[in-house]
Amino acid sequence: MKAVLMRMWAVLVVGAMAASVGCGGGGVERVDVFGAVTYQGEPVKDGSIMFVPQAEGATAGTNITDGKYAAEGDGGVPPGKYFVKISSTVEDKENWVEDAMPIPPSKELLPEKYNATTELTLEVPSGAGELEQNYDLQ
Repeated sequence: MKAVLMRMWAVLVVGAMAASVGCGGGGVERVDVFGAVTYQGEPVKDGSIMFVPQAEGATAGTNITDGKYAAEGDGGVPPGKYFVKISSTVEDKENWVEDAMPIPPSKELLPEKYNATTELTLEVPSGAGELEQNYDLQ
């Protein structure tokens, strides 16, 4: 369930950031950050990636689909230093009590060192325009 909430949070943050920028241009500088995410040599089929500021600032994030992600345009990442949280979940029907829970809980497929207690970091330089960052998780 924690992973589902983390994923929902990422989608809400990205949506709020896009809405706050508006249509008039200007605003916060954003860098298009994109790349591939693999776990044990295989593309992460479905997940999310979040860029959480190490100091002040807004969190950015996007979905991972078939091992690829792209935080671009208004959903890009502002320059700065970030902790990177990568999550991939599946329904945990094994622990689902249908009468007590409306939806099955989720189970995280990746180790905590990539999400809850992340060891991943990224520095996004000002003026970069775009930055390719691949993650080969073991």
